[in-house]
Amino acid sequence: MSRKSSIVTVEPPAYTTDAEKLEIAGFECPYCCGQGKWSEEVGRNVYVEHTCRVCKGVKELKAIITIGWLPNIKPE
Repeated sequence: MSRKSSIVTVEPPAYTTDAEKLEIAGFECPYCCGQGKWSEEVGRNVYVEHTCRVCKGVKELKAIITIGWLPNIKPE
């Protein structure tokens, strides 16, 4: 089975210490396998479709990564 992965290289910014925010999108939903829904058999040949509760039917997920920069103060 193939797998999508992303590598984030973390380096401190040169001129600011503001928080950074990264968004990485396009990950297939692992709960519904990218279908956006799943079917449940409730009777003989009777099915009910449910929207995926993880991706809300969109079929994909995104990661939002926030990095905050603080001084590394060591205790004396």
